[in-house]
Amino acid sequence: ADIATTIAAFAEAAKRSVKAGYRFIEIHGAHGYLGHQFCSPISNRRNDAWGGDFEGRTRFVREVATAVRAVIPNDVVLALRISHTDWVEGGWTTEESVELARRVKALGIDLVDVSSGGLDAGQKIVLGPERALLLSPRLILADEPTGNLDTHSADEIFSLLREFNRDAKSACLIVTHDPRLAARCDRCIEIVDGRVASGRIT
Repeated sequence: ADIATTIAAFAEAAKRSVKAGYRFIEIHGAHGYLGHQFCSPISNRRNDAWGGDFEGRTRFVREVATAVRAVIPNDVVLALRISHTDWVEGGWTTEESVELARRVKALGIDLVDVSSGGLDAGQKIVLGPERALLLSPRLILADEPTGNLDTHSADEIFSLLREFNRDAKSACLIVTHDPRLAARCDRCIEIVDGRVASGRIT
């Protein structure tokens, strides 16, 4: 009952956001927030339908995504922020993040905003200028089965990403084949027919 109430609260918050005029909503499921706590086997020790295997641990995030998408207009962009890894052995993995990205796309998520860590004090984060690129090809290519991305376009994406990061301490990158996102983003790479159509940073 408490979980159902919490999922409903996410949906209600989304409705209030739309009423307030917001056209971009992001569900925060990274950095140790509730969605992340459900997904990671480090924090989720449940042995019921909301824990255990991948299906159980990701159920909360998937149901929140479904509930929020159901109550907001189609032209409102819905994003999900995740940590792609816990940086801890036995924790949430990049491979699981790829599969979750595939699942939530089918539920109406327009964008997966990928970060990492933030759940466990024992995390061992890899530092350095290339950190943002580590393991990312698999995340970018998570959309490959639909034909939106291929290896060539991924190479172009990484070339642009490196340019973005060259003179900045940190950079935000959004990769999308959705023109609704491309029109709204300060930093954006637009994918059209499996190729990079535009890249810009402001």
